[in-house]
Amino acid sequence: MNFLHKLWLILTKRDKINLVFLLFFSIIVSLIETIALSAVMIFVSMATNFDAISKSKVGSYLYVLSGCSSSINFIMLLGFFLIVFYFVRCLISICHVYLMIRFSQGRYQAWAKQIFKNFLFFPFSQFTTKTSSKVGQILFNSTGQSCQVINGILTISAEFFTVSCVYIMLMFVNWKMTCVLTLLLATKSFFLIKMFSKSLAYAGVLSRKYSIETAKIFADSYGNYKMLKLLETNAPLINRFINATKGVASSNILNVTLQGAPRFILETMGFFILIGVIIYVIYVYHSATNVLSMVSLYTLAFYRLLPSMNKILASYNQIIFSKHAVYDIYEFLCMPRETLGCIKISFCKEIVLKDIYFGYASNKPILEHIDLVIKRGERIAFVGESGAGKSTIVDILMGFYKPQKGLMLIDGVTLSDDNRSSWRAKIGYVPQNIYLFDGTVAENVVFGRDYDEDKLINSLKCVHIYDDLLKKDGINTRVGDLAVMISGGQKQRLALARALYGDPEVLVFDEATSALDYATEEKIVNEIYNIDTGKTLIIVAHRLTTVERCDTIYKIEKGRVILIDDIEILYKQQKHKTTVTM
Repeated sequence: MNFLHKLWLILTKRDKINLVFLLFFSIIVSLIETIALSAVMIFVSMATNFDAISKSKVGSYLYVLSGCSSSINFIMLLGFFLIVFYFVRCLISICHVYLMIRFSQGRYQAWAKQIFKNFLFFPFSQFTTKTSSKVGQILFNSTGQSCQVINGILTISAEFFTVSCVYIMLMFVNWKMTCVLTLLLATKSFFLIKMFSKSLAYAGVLSRKYSIETAKIFADSYGNYKMLKLLETNAPLINRFINATKGVASSNILNVTLQGAPRFILETMGFFILIGVIIYVIYVYHSATNVLSMVSLYTLAFYRLLPSMNKILASYNQIIFSKHAVYDIYEFLCMPRETLGCIKISFCKEIVLKDIYFGYASNKPILEHIDLVIKRGERIAFVGESGAGKSTIVDILMGFYKPQKGLMLIDGVTLSDDNRSSWRAKIGYVPQNIYLFDGTVAENVVFGRDYDEDKLINSLKCVHIYDDLLKKDGINTRVGDLAVMISGGQKQRLALARALYGDPEVLVFDEATSALDYATEEKIVNEIYNIDTGKTLIIVAHRLTTVERCDTIYKIEKGRVILIDDIEILYKQQKHKTTVTM
């Protein structure tokens, strides 16, 4: 039951208080259920035999208290009060169920919010190790299944108290018979748990595994849709998807089947036991009168016990099937988060990198002994082979990665978690792979920030796309999912407009034009260089034509930064390499 410990750890203090309250409320509801069952038994006994009123201490007391002149009037009055009592019991039971569901679903909302917040505050190095399908599975599936675990625990607690109270009542009526019934039901329940629990746990593991695989296959297919259209056949991919969905379906079939099986077994055994009770009472008392009250009691008891036992077993099975989700949420919430301060940092003079050392693995450095100075307003370029570390050094400059050694200074102030948020807010970023969601141009450019239409239009004019948009629906033009409704050049301009909307002090272009043709790239590059000269430009590129107008060009080679005094040297190196390759 280690998952219960994990579940307790991920609950807040308020959650734990509410959980204890619900357990206490469950005890009250169980007592009301027992009183309701006992009251019906007493009412039936008195209604079928008026002499039972005077023979019972409770009946005599209530008869005198009621002031009724006859037994018939007393029974009618008692029946009326029972109707009112059952109505109140109904309201309390509905309230109890509502509070349990609200609590469990409230945890879904709270955990989903916390997981999403943790995802947004991942250190960038942590984010790069996670797949979207895994995060999505935890966010959308594990949270819901964990709520089912909580709901199962609450249901088991409530029904356990009810079963216990009913058994205590039956013990007072006939302890021998009740002990026999307890032994039979306990043995049967133990057998059912042992028979189904391992299969359900295995089904839960399979469901989780194949759900992640299904989401991954779809995400990969969606992101490579054009490539798939070029393939002669998609049969291997379809077969992978079929196998994954078949695994999900098989595990869910097993889960639902095993969830329902205990009810049928319990009902069958319940009828066997009820018939046995009737036979036992007739054999012992040899009287139909005694049989009626006794059988009525045990019939009502079984009427209440069997659903409770079924709910307990079904909830237990659901917990076994879904418990892996609790581990997923616990592990996700325990992952490190960025805790950034709100100290402001100014950039008026320069950015300095001092003896920077960085590697994704401690024994495999990508960058070593990096010393670099970038003046405000400069146009800086980084070139080099793929995998040389160009994007990595830019990620360090933007404050995404923390160097293992060395310092990054802005106007002499060390970049730290206290001022990292302020520094990132000064940066506009245009990546190589641009993601535009299915929305309007305005929504994609503003990107969740405060809406300012004048700033929006000005940003679009700066990148020379506003006039083209006016031919459509202006800033309300839809771009389509993954920007399928606009051209590559327009997509790049919108990404640039998005970066400019926040009026950044530093603009970073990480291979931002590499996917464009030369003519379109030239237009975009001209727009980049015509941007307000007060901004600092940091450009990463393969094509030398993209960076030839930069003030300073650095080549990243073997983890070091090499200053290029003459770009012609790079052109000659590139031409020589092309000749050798041919």
